[in-house]
Amino acid sequence: MKTVREAVGDYLALRRSLGFKLKKHQRFLEEFTSFLEQESTSQITSRLALLWHSP
Repeated sequence: MKTVREAVGDYLALRRSLGFKLKKHQRFLEEFTSFLEQESTSQITSRLALLWHSP
């Protein structure tokens, strides 16, 4: 099974191969991936997504 970081890399590579630049998207996805790693999880949940940028 792939890690979230590997899956994000594959996603970005695929989208770029289709012509998308994704500069801002890459930064946000990398930040979110780092957050998930700090939380020691490999699953994305709504709760974690909301916690990511909550005050």
